[in-house]
Amino acid sequence: MVRNRQGRTRLSVAREMAEELTSFISLLPGVKAVETAGSTRRWKETVGDLDIIAGAENPEILLAALASHPRVKEVINKGDNRIEVMTWWGIAVDLSVVTPAEFIPAWHRATGSKTHYLILQEIAKYKGLKLNHRGIETQEGKVVDLTSEADIYRSLGMEYIPPELRENRGEIEAATGQGLPKIISGEDIKGDLHIHTTWSDSAMEIKDVVNKCLEKGYSYAAITDHSRSLKVANGLELERVLEQHQLIRQMNTSLKDFTLLTGVEMDILPDGSMDFPDELLEQTDVVIASVHTGFRQSKQDLTKRFTRAMENPNVDIIAHMTGRVLGRRESYELDVEALIEMAAKTDTVLEINASPDRLDLNEEHTRMAKEAGAKLAINTDAHDVRRWMKWSMAFLLPGGLVSPRGCNQYP
Repeated sequence: MVRNRQGRTRLSVAREMAEELTSFISLLPGVKAVETAGSTRRWKETVGDLDIIAGAENPEILLAALASHPRVKEVINKGDNRIEVMTWWGIAVDLSVVTPAEFIPAWHRATGSKTHYLILQEIAKYKGLKLNHRGIETQEGKVVDLTSEADIYRSLGMEYIPPELRENRGEIEAATGQGLPKIISGEDIKGDLHIHTTWSDSAMEIKDVVNKCLEKGYSYAAITDHSRSLKVANGLELERVLEQHQLIRQMNTSLKDFTLLTGVEMDILPDGSMDFPDELLEQTDVVIASVHTGFRQSKQDLTKRFTRAMENPNVDIIAHMTGRVLGRRESYELDVEALIEMAAKTDTVLEINASPDRLDLNEEHTRMAKEAGAKLAINTDAHDVRRWMKWSMAFLLPGGLVSPRGCNQYP
């Protein structure tokens, strides 16, 4: 399903379409610049529509080309420099064309968020300036020369604020005072502690995982196939887990500057007990505990279920704790605040699951975890090479969510 019942589209789908359409528009005659804007550029977990800004002197060429693009089902609205179309994927696309000189301020404004931009306009007014989609003007009517968005923020007396942080959640105060947090980038990621293989429900062989990790420059990775209770995902019986772990240890003898860790994504059973005995878990490098069944338990019982798992000293990480699947399943009924406090108390790591279908923990819960002193692990939950390579770096990053851009938040 591309869109959910609320008419929202997963970020991964929106970004894929944005990449395709902006690449197409960039090849049209007279196009000087074209970029994605709106909530897609701010890496929101779901988006309502796709906003694209282009800089060109002849808008009609771009509007006509988009209207006839194979992805477009129908034209909803069309003006002199703007067109709104509906794609066959059910995603609305809004293309605005401005002059090349207006591209930077127009792109900045279209990126939003609205509240972020309105505050910037108030700051500009206080400084005797005027900020709008055409740029920044002084009281004398002089237009400030803008070569990048950073010039807009510099003109207002603040450091550049990345799109992922433009949500009016303290970023403006930070940019003018104590400084913005460092956003995690792909270069900061040294490994992945949640990866599946063909031993359970993945399309990747263990050797494929190793090769891709080396290609990414990782130092370590954990193989965490499903445990025996999850039959639908070909969960491993005890003997198979031991066999896999022996194979991983053998593989490590020939690996240089990279460590492959033994692991398991172990189901937390309805009563809170573990799917495997402690004797096995004690010998496993990375034990991830998660819930895949019994979603309809009461809030109290589900919270107790996770609590019991955190109290087990062999459990290292709680995976995708709230259980949501974007567009398909809402979060479990949980006392998230109590579980975050328990994770901090028991030194249990909470996962930011970077799968584009999950993004769980979300931004709010990530912030709560940081404030509570709980540890966080950004993992991909990878099941196939294509999605892993295409989206893992993107979703390792929050601002807006975990935003897809890093787990640093404001103090």
